[in-house]
Amino acid sequence: MINIPVLTENVIIRLSGGADSAILLYMICDEYCKANKPLKIWPITVIHGVRNWQSYHAQQVLDFMYGKFPDVEFMTHEVRKCMDPGGKPDNKNANNYVDDQESLIDGVVAEVGETCAVFNGVTANPPEEIGEKYWGSSKVFGEKVWEVREKHRDWEFISDREPVQDDSKRKLIHCNPFIQHHKGHVAKLYYKYELIDDLLPLTRSCEGWDYMTENFSKTCGECWWCMERDWAFEDGYRSV
Repeated sequence: MINIPVLTENVIIRLSGGADSAILLYMICDEYCKANKPLKIWPITVIHGVRNWQSYHAQQVLDFMYGKFPDVEFMTHEVRKCMDPGGKPDNKNANNYVDDQESLIDGVVAEVGETCAVFNGVTANPPEEIGEKYWGSSKVFGEKVWEVREKHRDWEFISDREPVQDDSKRKLIHCNPFIQHHKGHVAKLYYKYELIDDLLPLTRSCEGWDYMTENFSKTCGECWWCMERDWAFEDGYRSV
């Protein structure tokens, strides 16, 4: 079962513009409203390299939420482009991407002046037998796209991760409600909340490069993230 903890009035969400963080934001707002608790949402988006579509889709998601949850107070959408030390878009160094996220989070906490809950929509990878069966080949990524997944999300590495962790030193409560659930579970949530036709189309999960996506104007259909999303919404949700 996926639970959304109602903890603090100020909630920071890492909003990437993808399907996971979008449904997570919806669930946070929904749970707080049901509990009749005040809620301030602080959305942060770090653009990874040259993928400017991230901020566009994140804002699309926010515009949708404004209409759905008029009683929620949405704070300024903080957007930062991940840059390398030379001031150019950083396409390779994941550490810079994470550091930029953490910097934005610390900035919110400093502004609020009290403990905040920070939500992350990261999911686990599906079991290996599913990956081997459903992930095909790609002209860019090779014969087994399954092999280029983020392996630190495999069950053996995240099985002991708690979905809620206190970080009193930084005045944070880290909330990862999806950490022990894969994309099929996320797809099922879209069906549960009847958001397949309105929220899902506003999101984008593709990580293909410019030459694969006509300069990011469409999804590539062959990266890990595209294949994961296709599997989850076509078949994965049926088995959970």
